[in-house]
Amino acid sequence: MGDDPSGRRRLSIVTWNIRFGVEIDAAIELLTGNPQLRDADALLLQEMDGDGAVRIARALELDLYYEAACRHPQTDRDFGNAILTRAPMRAKRLVKLPNVAVVGGTPRIAIGATASVGGLDVSLWTTHAETPAMRRQQRREQFRAIASSIADDPAPRLVVGGDFNTVTRRGIDLL
Repeated sequence: MGDDPSGRRRLSIVTWNIRFGVEIDAAIELLTGNPQLRDADALLLQEMDGDGAVRIARALELDLYYEAACRHPQTDRDFGNAILTRAPMRAKRLVKLPNVAVVGGTPRIAIGATASVGGLDVSLWTTHAETPAMRRQQRREQFRAIASSIADDPAPRLVVGGDFNTVTRRGIDLL
């Protein structure tokens, strides 16, 4: 966390889909070698397995909350999301999203946790939404599940990040 020009505290968040968690050594090298990434207040990671999440957390000396959505048929390893923070996390939450992936049938999740950053409680969430191959109604159901889960969050600050699979015009239009 740093200061912006107005003197207010600034929260630094990194979100990254580390595709199937297969390039963990390269991810650790990049995260530890770049001060902006290394010094982030929180990392929100997707497509992780437990081993890779633990290795990154240890390399950066961060607290870790990891949940697997499933065992992925392509890698035969657990497949999920991770939140890593400088401060210890509490109030950890898991939301199983409706509708499985169109290709492969894998379920998706969102996870959340609260951490104290710069003296303020911040609720941090990460998710990996399904691709635009899913019907619009089903994608909306996934985002509604996340929204309803965070609606009553008591933390004064809220960050929702992740891989929303909206990199194409079609992906954005399907929201």
